[in-house]
Amino acid sequence: AWTIKAFVDTVEDGQLSAAEFGAGAAFTTSTDGIGGYTFDSLQAGTQYIVCEVGQAGWTPTAPDGTGSVGVCDVPDVADGLGPNGWVIKLSAGQTDSGNDFGNVRLGTKGGYKYEDTDGDLATTGDRTALPDWTIKPYKDPGTGPGALDSTDVYVSSDDTNASGYYEFGSLQPGKYLVLEECEAGWIQLLSLLPP
Repeated sequence: AWTIKAFVDTVEDGQLSAAEFGAGAAFTTSTDGIGGYTFDSLQAGTQYIVCEVGQAGWTPTAPDGTGSVGVCDVPDVADGLGPNGWVIKLSAGQTDSGNDFGNVRLGTKGGYKYEDTDGDLATTGDRTALPDWTIKPYKDPGTGPGALDSTDVYVSSDDTNASGYYEFGSLQPGKYLVLEECEAGWIQLLSLLPP
């Protein structure tokens, strides 16, 4: 379950302030088994800022539209809230739905860089870790799948450690091309790209 909080927007500026956060949430609820939530007692005519409490390992994806971006960011306060939220002001008897929150778990991609001393991929006992090789992932939107092209987005780079290992964390869902910087005098035996 996720915790959702409604704070009174006392100055009605559509931005959660440190004072409003410090006053505490006027209402707190949890999501149900299918992710829904409701506040049954919001007062008509009062403006609220509705925010979700973040959870480790998740990144917020919604809301992300105009009027919702950053409304839950409290300057200089580690509030634990997701950055985006909803500004809600109801009239008497009004029901307001569709104030959804979306989140995604980020992924990790890792692997090893090694020297195959006999040049035969079928044998495995002759592999030696290669540290300090630069590995780069590119997010592949699929316009030219399996091949680096101008639509692929460079993410970052990592140098292999003493065990030849590299790792990229906090990757958004999707397809990635993972490429090595081939150094002079070396031949790549195992392509990181599909045929």
